[in-house]
Amino acid sequence: MNRLCRTKRKLKTHKHRLAILLPTVSLLFLSSLCGVVDGVSYRKSGGSDSSKQFDSDNYYTVLGLTSKKASAKDVKKSYRKLALKYHPDKVKNEKNAEKAQAIFVKVSGAYAVLGDEKKRKIYDKYGKNGLEAHERGQDPAAAGFGGSGFSGGGGGGFGFGGGGSSSFQFDAGNMFGNMFGNGGGKKFADTFGNENQRRPKPKPELFPKNSRSGIAPLGKAKFPDASSKYLWIVTFYVNDSQKCHDMKDDLINFEAKTKGTFKVGAINCDRSLTDKEFCKKHGVDMRNLPVFGIVVHGKLSIYGKGQYSKQTLKALHSFAIDKVPFDLVRMCNDPKWVKDRLHDEAKQQKKLGSILLLTDKYETSSRFASLAYRFRQQFIFGESRAKTLFMAKYYDVKTYPTLIAFIPSKSNTGKMTEVRLENPQAQDIGKWIDTIIEGNKPRRTRTHR
Repeated sequence: MNRLCRTKRKLKTHKHRLAILLPTVSLLFLSSLCGVVDGVSYRKSGGSDSSKQFDSDNYYTVLGLTSKKASAKDVKKSYRKLALKYHPDKVKNEKNAEKAQAIFVKVSGAYAVLGDEKKRKIYDKYGKNGLEAHERGQDPAAAGFGGSGFSGGGGGGFGFGGGGSSSFQFDAGNMFGNMFGNGGGKKFADTFGNENQRRPKPKPELFPKNSRSGIAPLGKAKFPDASSKYLWIVTFYVNDSQKCHDMKDDLINFEAKTKGTFKVGAINCDRSLTDKEFCKKHGVDMRNLPVFGIVVHGKLSIYGKGQYSKQTLKALHSFAIDKVPFDLVRMCNDPKWVKDRLHDEAKQQKKLGSILLLTDKYETSSRFASLAYRFRQQFIFGESRAKTLFMAKYYDVKTYPTLIAFIPSKSNTGKMTEVRLENPQAQDIGKWIDTIIEGNKPRRTRTHR
């Protein structure tokens, strides 16, 4: 009898557990069908995509995302799936290829906004029109685009060493072994603090003028401002700190590896009272040098705080890449976009012309974005990504990457002079652009009396 009672109790317990588990299992099954990940739902692009998805003016809908809360990883994942699925080169049927081209262009345009943190924030708040106002140099709020903005539609790279927005790639096993292989871990006595202590003999200048280190000496009188041509990584140091001396060779190696994307400068905070006050004004902790920062559009962003170590410059590079103004490079995977976003904008802003990069990569490289910053006064920059066959045929491009500079005719006929550069990896792109600028300077005419 007791045995029978125990068996009944066990059956009741199993039924109770089953009643709890069944809804959970059902929910997990439905979630897998809908594509719910970390609370964010998205339409799986591997199946049959709805035509309404690509007819929508909502960038999230175009990418198959059903929530503004989608993470950057979700956005990138959805874009990659759709871009691979609808790439025109992968569609054999000519009629289907034409349709795929239109979808691919729309998907690329959506990712150009949602894949850029700054543009996405503006789009979420002010919508497509607000974003367009921002790209014209207007304040979306002042232009009247207020509210939630979740309406309306709307880095790698350039072949300079890898993909993604961060084209500068670090090999933790090899590159940093060579770059920071000077031992480190030395104990030192901080020479700042008690003014009554007897100071040691001054050490030689770490980054003197006219040296071949590649590090530019800076100071209050010579510091990057809003008109500076380059993106600057700045080091604040003093000669009497052992940590700063330990950092010297690492920084020189760092400058050589980031050349072409960043300029690297150093300011001796102890050179004069003026420079010391200048360092303090920018929030530099004089007791914990060296300190690093990046200057973009004249604004200095200080990188972190704490002890200098072998990993500091690696982390600094990632910090600097996040500050690169990738929005200066406009997505142009259609000839109409080239006209609207490059040629017309260049004319409206009275630029010398526009520069288009045609590449087989999927994201803008930091080096190309740096070039766009360097020559922002003269050109509007654009990029056609993912080796788009339609764009290649239209511009007669045979190899990737290819750069094309468009200079409007001075006779105002609407015609364009094109200057091409193939295989830019083997060239100094800055010098190439400088040559174009020099060749289009207005000639001075002498007046005879």
